[in-house]
Amino acid sequence: SRAFQDDALAYSATAQFDTVDPGKGAMTLYHEAQIQADVESSTSNLDLDWSDDDYATYSSVRPLDLTTNIPKTTRLGGTRTPRAFRLVHSSNTPFRIEQLRLRVDIGR
Repeated sequence: SRAFQDDALAYSATAQFDTVDPGKGAMTLYHEAQIQADVESSTSNLDLDWSDDDYATYSSVRPLDLTTNIPKTTRLGGTRTPRAFRLVHSSNTPFRIEQLRLRVDIGR
């Protein structure tokens, strides 16, 4: 059996993404974030947060339940600046993610 912990504490895996700016300076509204990943058989959350100020500060964490077929969260706000997303997994379970999908509207 593989262990994903040390001294009874789960390892954390962090994926920090480059900034995205789909609106190229126009207001971008982020409606939904979906994760395509392996479905976990036991409780396992993936934490999503983001930065709109070049990694200086981050939003509140949004937990995504990896036991569901399509882990997602909605109402992620809007920004005119580039946004960087971060994912953190800290469960004693195997973890494999394929992609982060965003649904956005671009304004003026």
